[in-house]
Amino acid sequence: MIDFFVATMEQLREENIPPIIISYINDYPTISYRVHIVTDKNLTTQYRTLNGAPDFTTSTDDDDNIVLDAKVNNITATEPDLWYNPIRQTPSTILYVTSKKIRTEWVPISVKDKGLQANPDANTIIKDDWDFWETVYAIQSKAKGDEVKACRNNPALTTDEQKADFLYKALMQKHCSVSDQEHRFNNPASFIVELANWFKALKIPFSRLTTTTTEAEPVDKLISYKDTQWLLKVGNHYYAFNQGPMGPGYIPANLQGQKAMMQADGKNFKQEAVALVLPQSTAQDNVASAAVSVMWDGTTAHIIRRNSISGAPKERFSFALPTTEQLTNEYADQMGHSFFRYGDDWTKKEKRSLEETISKQKEQQKDIFKDEVNDFLGEDPLSVDSFSIGTLGINEPYAPMHYMVAYSQNGLVKKAGPNLILAIGKLIGDQLKIEGRDRKRTVDVVRTAPVTYSYQLNVQLPQGYKVSKDALAALNTSVSNAVGRFVSRASASGDIIVIKVEKVYNHYVEPVANWQQLLSIVDAAYNFTQKQIVVKR
Repeated sequence: MIDFFVATMEQLREENIPPIIISYINDYPTISYRVHIVTDKNLTTQYRTLNGAPDFTTSTDDDDNIVLDAKVNNITATEPDLWYNPIRQTPSTILYVTSKKIRTEWVPISVKDKGLQANPDANTIIKDDWDFWETVYAIQSKAKGDEVKACRNNPALTTDEQKADFLYKALMQKHCSVSDQEHRFNNPASFIVELANWFKALKIPFSRLTTTTTEAEPVDKLISYKDTQWLLKVGNHYYAFNQGPMGPGYIPANLQGQKAMMQADGKNFKQEAVALVLPQSTAQDNVASAAVSVMWDGTTAHIIRRNSISGAPKERFSFALPTTEQLTNEYADQMGHSFFRYGDDWTKKEKRSLEETISKQKEQQKDIFKDEVNDFLGEDPLSVDSFSIGTLGINEPYAPMHYMVAYSQNGLVKKAGPNLILAIGKLIGDQLKIEGRDRKRTVDVVRTAPVTYSYQLNVQLPQGYKVSKDALAALNTSVSNAVGRFVSRASASGDIIVIKVEKVYNHYVEPVANWQQLLSIVDAAYNFTQKQIVVKR
């Protein structure tokens, strides 16, 4: 197989192009792989090699341009499709070519010297980041609004951490009140800078941190200040930008366990930064639990699923499921009368469209819950009959969000003479099946986070039917090892089958040596979904 690629990029505006990632492992083994780069000598050419990537040989051509060459033969490794992080695991090089003459962009110190910079000192790039932060911080130097005043006048807030938690929630409400979901959280840097200025206004001492997500190069191998994420720290509490109503102190899963550089005095940009590692959550922090009640109408199952999600599982749905009205009002209810409920601070002109906006979002919410059910089942339900959202969990880092969805589903019952066969294992939802070449692993496993999934199934037997003890015993499973566990236990109480299921992944990263143990848990969960039970008339 020979792959031939031609890529062309044209830019009409004068701007620096984003970093280019050159990977040395692809989907298939590669006999010969050559990289040849020519850049203008008057530009700044920086590159960073990661994960054992080959270094370039450097030269110049007849026009005195910079020439970079690399060649690798017989690449047998390939990138897995499952649980793999290319930027952290694939041998690759990040190429960053910039010009200091573009007037529309802020020019960091590290790119002011033209020419080649091979694997530049990451501390220099971090200095770029501090300089950029200081520039933005100066622009947003004044803290305005009622949030700071409300915090100052609240006698219940006696510690710096309590005040910081309050201000974090106040700023989250401000961002959640944007009616267009796509633009609620579109500027993480501004969020953190505004929060820092609120801390400064109330004389709350804070530290400032620079890190990177798991989708970027580590901060100690930084190639561009644009790849960083910012956090604040007050006492023992960290404050990060989140995509939804996570409690104050919650660190997004893609920042947990990452290296960071911290300046202890958040107002002093000239001090030396110290290195640290951000806290990593546990499987007990990240929980997705579901209580599933099932009743039957002929061969149609009517299901009510009550969910409680915290930590990493909550990140996705806490942003997607609620409407702007629900988000805004939850914060207002929790934080007191001084905070507006949805629409309270709108102008007369804006309020004319308020009912239309609320109605539109509620219609969209129906489709969002349908997508949630599809995500759980792995297929569309027959219908989504109702849904509701309880508390969002905004007061503590791992406070759970609660919601309910009721839906109908076919395909779970087959008739066998006078008896019925229930595909009861499918009630825990779609489970991963690993097959083919994916069952062989040569690199470490990188997941999103350690996590616990728990299910309690309460299945009402169709009228006039019963289940045997032997049939229930066949639903019991137990696989447990150092990587995690999958356990199921079934019993019956009258005409109700009760099944408790727990699946746990203990770690964010698993060494490849533990692959078979992890595989046994995944297999056990999938095999459970294939279990059926005969109920007799």
